[in-house]
Amino acid sequence: RNSKSNVKMFSVSKLIAQETIMESLDGLHLPESSRETSAMILMNVCCNKILKPVDGSCCQPRPPLTLIQKLAACFFTLSIIGYLIFYIIHRNAHRKNKPCTDLESGEEKKNIINTPVSPLEILLQSFCKLGLIMAYFYMCDRANLFMKENKFYTHSTFFIPIIYILVLGVFYNENTKETKVLNREQTDEWKGWMQLVILIYHISGASTFLPVYMHIRVLVAAYLFQTGYGHFSYFWIKGDFGIHRVCQVLFRLNFLVVVLCIVMDRPYQFYYFVPLVTVWFMVIYVTLALWPQIIQKKANGNCFWHFGLLLKL
Repeated sequence: RNSKSNVKMFSVSKLIAQETIMESLDGLHLPESSRETSAMILMNVCCNKILKPVDGSCCQPRPPLTLIQKLAACFFTLSIIGYLIFYIIHRNAHRKNKPCTDLESGEEKKNIINTPVSPLEILLQSFCKLGLIMAYFYMCDRANLFMKENKFYTHSTFFIPIIYILVLGVFYNENTKETKVLNREQTDEWKGWMQLVILIYHISGASTFLPVYMHIRVLVAAYLFQTGYGHFSYFWIKGDFGIHRVCQVLFRLNFLVVVLCIVMDRPYQFYYFVPLVTVWFMVIYVTLALWPQIIQKKANGNCFWHFGLLLKL
């Protein structure tokens, strides 16, 4: 109670005693289990701040906000406020432009004036949505608002959802006009199935089961192959080696991850797959963009150009 005192009361001992007093032999002395529980909690309080266990703990304090996180929070807050201001202004303008009834004829007169949506409002709306999503991510992952628990893998938690989506997928199919192997629609569906399986794998904690873990590694490797194959096919067919394409792909791959690094205070390598595909996209781009640039139109009917492409690869 004294703010100047450095002594802290270990008040959880009372709760432990209330739970374990029924196991006492004489009703006076607490059993050994209460001492072990008290020691475990005390060690968690002292050690979890340093060790930072992966599974989380009630004794692990919330990490302090960095300057970049505070600036990101201010940016998203200002975006939400700006969008609300635009929304209120447009709503008031819409009320003024509502059709008014003419008392003599009994007909409604409509104002033709339509307030255009400015690009700034669209941009603020997008930042507003992104800010709400990032706030939800932060509350779930970095804040101590929700209880954390370990994942205990069982075969049913992994295989039942997979069987469910397989049965559900039977009822949703479409015909494709493409006849080539590994066409765009086929590879997109392949990626979608792999994403579903990997998602169920992470939710169910199936990494502890070695056969599932090994198969998921194969899926990750297949996804990396799909990404490289898609970029290679684009450059091979289109022949577009402009800087606009490079910036577009790099932005598409890294935008969400960079925002997550800022909001979650994580290093870029933490989201390991995005740096992986980014590096290999640049390898594919440099390989095909260097002289001589070999594309499908040039290589058709000429085995020399195919051989040159194989040498470059």
